[in-house]
Amino acid sequence: MNWFIVFGIMGILLPIIGYPILIGSISWLLSLFKRKSSKTLDIPDAQLPTVSFVLSAHNEEAILRDKLTNTLSLDYPTVKLDVMVLSDASTDQTDEIASEFESQGIRLLRSESRIGKSANLTRFVPAAQGSILVFTDANSIYNEDAIRRLVSHFTDTRVGYVVGSQRYLSRKDSVDHDSESLYWELELKLKEWESNVSSVVGADGAIFAMRKELFEPLEPSDISDFLGPLRIVDKGFRGVFDPKAVCYESSVSSMQRNFYRKVRIITRSLQAVSKVPQVLLPWKTGWFAVQLWFHKVLRWFCPVFLILTVVVAYIEARHGDLYGMIILGLVAAWTLTGALYLIPRFRQISIVSVACYTLIINAAAMVSLILVLIGRNINTWKPDR
Repeated sequence: MNWFIVFGIMGILLPIIGYPILIGSISWLLSLFKRKSSKTLDIPDAQLPTVSFVLSAHNEEAILRDKLTNTLSLDYPTVKLDVMVLSDASTDQTDEIASEFESQGIRLLRSESRIGKSANLTRFVPAAQGSILVFTDANSIYNEDAIRRLVSHFTDTRVGYVVGSQRYLSRKDSVDHDSESLYWELELKLKEWESNVSSVVGADGAIFAMRKELFEPLEPSDISDFLGPLRIVDKGFRGVFDPKAVCYESSVSSMQRNFYRKVRIITRSLQAVSKVPQVLLPWKTGWFAVQLWFHKVLRWFCPVFLILTVVVAYIEARHGDLYGMIILGLVAAWTLTGALYLIPRFRQISIVSVACYTLIINAAAMVSLILVLIGRNINTWKPDR
């Protein structure tokens, strides 16, 4: 078999199959020697830190009232909870709904022009009153004990950020929930294993906490829940994943929406890594660098490895090479399976949905790589809802 084909296949399989096996095995081995911590929610209210609950919103009138009601019902002392609604030039009833809760301690901070989430955080986070920042989205509904679980980890002075477990709910207008759920369940498991071994790679804008003093200003095109954790690790702090700090939100409504969402996330994440490149160096950040390479960077470059593999396999197949023919056949079969998604009656078949989802992710990664190469930024976006 041609060595270029071997190289391409390894580039695809290592981040997708090899890394989960590796990090899972290391996490399991470490668990044999680590004592399970008994501390979680046993911190007396008087000793709990003050928290600023930072909710970014743009035209969220349909769900904001439910979100704020959920926030006020959480198991955390009201006198220690500072709730901030950052309205990004909303043109619907978002501001009015937030103002309805003003008497209950909700603060509305509005940007008169559309500048995006990261620019709003840079502008308004300095006004946060809490020592811990908890970032959230308008469509993320928290379990009652979620904030208490997040902040419990900050009793360890080495912890700089904590990530909760976002769960997706099925929605009636989506037939893609199964493929998204399968992908996300693996992601949550990777986060748990990474947290056990070193630090969780990246965060989740829906449920993500950090020490306020570690917050740094962001450019409008920055992805706050990825660049922030990278900077924190670079400063020598850890990032922890708590699978029991849970929030729920609806899955993305379509493959097309998922494509645009992935393009935005991957493009901004690639740019984030380029701003803190030293976190990729094992002698600087230790095992975290290995996790970042395999969990994120190599995965983003999978379409490049795939194109290399297909091109070389095609050349080899033209010369009668059996391996080249087999590889082309497998790629063609998977592509055709994913293409069946275009026919509505096939969309409910799991393998069709999963095949299409993997094609969408790789297409989004390829587009993102191109956007980064040409210097294209994505500052704002329209929420799926």
